[in-house]
Amino acid sequence: MRHLLVLSILVLSFSLTASGATYVVDPFGTGDYPTIQAAVTASSPGDIVELTDGVFTGPGNRGVNYGTKAITVRSQSGNPETCIVDCESADEGFLFWTGTGPGSVLDGVTVTNGYHANWGGGIRCFGASPTVNNCVFVGNSPGGASIRYGSDATITDCTFTENASYGMLLVSASPTIDGCTFSDNANPVSGGGIECQGECYAVLTNCVFSGNSSNQDGGGMRCVADASPSLTDCMFVGNVAEQEGGGLYCYLNSSPTLTRCVFSGNSAGGYGGGGALHFANETAPMLLDCVLTGNTSATVGGAVSTFSSSPTFANCLFFENEADAGGAIACRDGAPVLTHCTLAANSAVSGSGVSASYSAAPVLENTIIAFGVNGAAVYCGAVASATLACCDVFGNDGGDWEGCIADQYGVAGNIELNPFFCDAAAGDFTLCSDSPCAEDNYPECGQVGARPVGCDACGQSATEPATWGGVKGRYR
Repeated sequence: MRHLLVLSILVLSFSLTASGATYVVDPFGTGDYPTIQAAVTASSPGDIVELTDGVFTGPGNRGVNYGTKAITVRSQSGNPETCIVDCESADEGFLFWTGTGPGSVLDGVTVTNGYHANWGGGIRCFGASPTVNNCVFVGNSPGGASIRYGSDATITDCTFTENASYGMLLVSASPTIDGCTFSDNANPVSGGGIECQGECYAVLTNCVFSGNSSNQDGGGMRCVADASPSLTDCMFVGNVAEQEGGGLYCYLNSSPTLTRCVFSGNSAGGYGGGGALHFANETAPMLLDCVLTGNTSATVGGAVSTFSSSPTFANCLFFENEADAGGAIACRDGAPVLTHCTLAANSAVSGSGVSASYSAAPVLENTIIAFGVNGAAVYCGAVASATLACCDVFGNDGGDWEGCIADQYGVAGNIELNPFFCDAAAGDFTLCSDSPCAEDNYPECGQVGARPVGCDACGQSATEPATWGGVKGRYR
């Protein structure tokens, strides 16, 4: 019995020690320690430094270095809007150095006016993998966060807004980023929301990129030199690049994977275009179940432009995108693949759906190109080509099976019939049960297009001519 009592006391003692101490710091220096850094320096692993509401300024409340300590710095209220670290443009906010692990936590604070001469005004991680949660990084320069060289930080539910140069810089790092918002960050060069360089394999889920901008490429995000992050359930809305890739720009062997991502209202103004996406120089990204709508390019590729690259699009929906050439996608060299995609109501003078130039050779399988505005469905330059199989091309203003695809109509399962969308005017591109593109109605090819049957029979003639204007009028 005595041994059991002693053992219980030891376990209780260990538990109390492991839970750590809590130190309170306030902006006036009257807490347990006068500054955040003083409390961090005095802390032991497992300790918590709690910040009261207010604005923390001055030496010791900026440039806070965790060392490698597994401690937590958090707001007492849990509200980053009321607990603010103002660096007054004199230093960065927080530094996590090599050897820092996930037990080093920053939670529930706002970091503003942080500054570093080179990287990361808000927080800077070098070979470190801290946990950052529920924080706001606003007005820092350069950028809200810099995560570099082997850093595997975990960043959740954070906001990066109105930072100069970028929201976040990733260099040869593979952080996990979940539920974060990147908004209104502006880069005078490239990569407004996130700049991703080198062997970067970041994993992003449920993130929003909105209103970011760059004077060159990648208004929302830029990936260069073997950067191949994974993005799932992310949204790119209203981002702007003065040149290429309004939403996302990928260059030089950078091949991200995007799943169930939405690109809406992004724009590109320069030579290579790509209102939503631009892929260049041997990239091979994969896009699965993505939606690209309302994107614009002043040159080519309303939604997507490619140069010497071969992306794959599967079960993707492109609608109401606009450019001079390639309303949905413009290809220069390379061989993009579109399988089980729907291209509807995109607009361009040359190729309302697809434009292929130079030696481009896009391949389309089980894909719908319908109701394109202005140009023919597909345009090919002098030496370019396009190969279609089990595709439905119908109702495009400038013609359907025209030009370089004229001889493919009626072969390899290709048809020219109204696909019968359930409510295209409202963005519902599921198929009526009597659609010729429905799996049960097309045994030779199975389902054609990005969406399955979603409503009862439309009860119309599939051969009757139709235009996008007529389709919209039907639902008014």
